[in-house]
Amino acid sequence: MNQISCVNPNTKSIQSIYAEILKFDIEVNKMACAAILETQAEKLLSMIRRTASVARNHERDDDETLIRHIYDTFSIQQAQPSNIESLGKLVEKAIELDVERFGIQHRQMIESPIDELRFGLQLLTSDPKFEERYNSYVSPMVYAESPVNWDDALAIFTKLSINVLDYVGQKS
Repeated sequence: MNQISCVNPNTKSIQSIYAEILKFDIEVNKMACAAILETQAEKLLSMIRRTASVARNHERDDDETLIRHIYDTFSIQQAQPSNIESLGKLVEKAIELDVERFGIQHRQMIESPIDELRFGLQLLTSDPKFEERYNSYVSPMVYAESPVNWDDALAIFTKLSINVLDYVGQKS
């Protein structure tokens, strides 16, 4: 994510749950961490771009674990909703870098990246395999009394994606 960085990294201390419970000192005093906004941009773009890419070329590796980005986006938006303009600028830069680095592998991203990303988003909302992946991969991995269901997580992901793609599309 460093290549699209428009935000200074956050410096955080890190302490394991084990150390916290036993009241031990913090294991890592300072560590540069990607800003939440950069993480959000990467999750949003990679989920919909790779969904579209696999649909266009069935020989591509279909990473079923990417579905976690739907849940992660929901969680980020609940904790700290993204500013669409700031997120849109990061996504716009990431699209440019993706086209530059991987465009030869995905012709539609060169010709019309926003349309191609909308195609990927449409696949996420219409193909039941993504809900199955979510339920089999994400739900067991989330330690919450009542983990967010697919419909709620997808609604937040879809709304954010549409808002960001609209923002980037207006600038193009």
